[in-house]
Amino acid sequence: MRMSKFDGNFRLVGNCDIAPLRSKVAGLVDSDWNRESWRQERFEIHRYTQTIELIFDQDFRHENP
Repeated sequence: MRMSKFDGNFRLVGNCDIAPLRSKVAGLVDSDWNRESWRQERFEIHRYTQTIELIFDQDFRHENP
């Protein structure tokens, strides 16, 4: 299956150095990946996934989480 052609709905704001993030992710251990499991327990489609919650609003308030 071929993906539809990207229509350019993104705007390049600038570049950033991802080295600090890459280093942090490389240091994660299994317990970090398995810390949050509510999505895997609640949604069948996520059962066999792991999550690192960077920014997440579990109750979808989007303000004062």
